[in-house]
Amino acid sequence: MNQNNDAKIKCPNPEHLDNIKFACFNESCKADRLYCFQCIKNGTHISHPQNQQELPFLFEHIQRIEKQCEDLIKNLKKIINAAHQQFN
Repeated sequence: MNQNNDAKIKCPNPEHLDNIKFACFNESCKADRLYCFQCIKNGTHISHPQNQQELPFLFEHIQRIEKQCEDLIKNLKKIINAAHQQFN
């Protein structure tokens, strides 16, 4: 994945002109997960600031999950190969 710390993605709120700068990681949040400074000024996500991260963190999070998935697939392949060898 190509990490771009300066992503130019427009805020999902059509009234806002800013690009997204933050991501919400609160599982129960009903607001847009990606949002801009104007959203913060309007009080969006104010109830759970501990779950807010700047946009580069989102890219890092995705890369970590991608690596974990690749490692899991490698381990599963090893287990499958070992099982096939046991049956042979």
